[in-house]
Amino acid sequence: MPDSHPAFRPVVALALTLLLSGCSAHSQIAEEADANPCSVKKKNDPQKPYVCVDDSGAVLTATPFHVLAHESVKNDKTRAVKIDWYTTSGGGDLRLKIYDACVEAHSCNGNGHCWTKTKPGSVAYGEIQQCKYDVWIQNGSQPVLDPTIIITGCC
Repeated sequence: MPDSHPAFRPVVALALTLLLSGCSAHSQIAEEADANPCSVKKKNDPQKPYVCVDDSGAVLTATPFHVLAHESVKNDKTRAVKIDWYTTSGGGDLRLKIYDACVEAHSCNGNGHCWTKTKPGSVAYGEIQQCKYDVWIQNGSQPVLDPTIIITGCC
């Protein structure tokens, strides 16, 4: 049997070590990708759009107010583009209500982050689709804000 041979054991140990370290590195990358970009003011990209909801004042503000997203990933027309919303405080029970069904159902984590995905193939290249949405902080004192999502046909 190959696993009983002494020379085979170090190979198995090395393979397991590489596999486990690869999984560890992957989960770190995934966590970094979901880190709040509002604290570092990263450039917004229609392939990775995000909205910063400033919850520090008496009135909410959304930056950008009109978030631009492609309907699909540039190199794979079948994959959706994720749109993220983050509070600038990194907390608060951020909520969304999206009208016109221009994106998939959204989710919120109850701690300053919401997200949704576009619908690949829903908008042709050169065309746009707009839909309004409401954003607010649950149990917050600020009034509801009503920005826009703009979906464009990709690339």
